[in-house]
Amino acid sequence: MNGGQTVFAEKRIARFARQLMTTAPVPMRLQLWNGLAYDLGPAPAVTVKVKEPAAVKALVTADFSDLGEAFIREQIDVEGPIVEAMRAADALVHGARPGAATWTRLR
Repeated sequence: MNGGQTVFAEKRIARFARQLMTTAPVPMRLQLWNGLAYDLGPAPAVTVKVKEPAAVKALVTADFSDLGEAFIREQIDVEGPIVEAMRAADALVHGARPGAATWTRLR
């Protein structure tokens, strides 16, 4: 990504973080590749490290599949207990897309 695209990605994340904080707080902190950090809720239980601007799309589209793909491609990293990471991902998806599917417990 060039400098203009990187700035665009930073602005997109900042706007997304403000929106979630005011409409549907998520217990997550986003830490960007450049050191900037955004809390998506008042008490972040996990930190998602966004390693590159290309991962921004997965976060702002808030889709379980895109988030998983970004993790597998090592575009993002997650710090914190796995249970809290799953809760935060669920809250992120539902905060950005209220009609999205919900995780279900497998037996």
